Amino acid sequence: MNRVFMYGTLKQGQPLHYVLSEVGQDRYKYVGKGYTSTKWPLVIASEHNIPYLLDKEGDGYNIKGEVYDVDGDLLAHLDQFECYPDVYGRRKVEIIMTTVETDSNTDSKTDSENVTRPDQERTTMECWMYYLPEPSPTLLELETMEDYDSYGAHGKPCKPIYVPDKGWIGELTTPSS
Repeated sequence: MNRVFMYGTLKQGQPLHYVLSEVGQDRYKYVGKGYTSTKWPLVIASEHNIPYLLDKEGDGYNIKGEVYDVDGDLLAHLDQFECYPDVYGRRKVEIIMTTVETDSNTDSKTDSENVTRPDQERTTMECWMYYLPEPSPTLLELETMEDYDSYGAHGKPCKPIYVPDKGWIGELTTPSS
């Protein structure tokens, strides 16, 4: 299994979360919530209002998101979905967990409740994370956020161009602003 950190439209309750469910729940497992151990700029950009995590480690915020264990086929599917390596990069980062799903898969606990994790007791996990390499100066000037929500107060809901069974409609390219 591969551990992946999701910070944008693939999180639960976000417009593209169905991309995970369309491949089948036996291919992934929700692990819990956490945030990056280092700061990153997370911005909303492009005509589609897509969240972009910019390759400028040390700037911005500790980004909040969700951790999933995914099989190799689903990781390849996510690579295709994220246009890796043509648009996005992918690297391992340390995630500090704030909640971890219990074995029953019906409840989550906070670290303060001393959760025993099935794989090992620890509060950090190494995860794959997608990011936008070589962001333009214009992107670096945009307002950053720590927790993306398409339906948030920013008023910039994601306008998906990914359609189940059809894939990407239109061209997803590196945004210039």
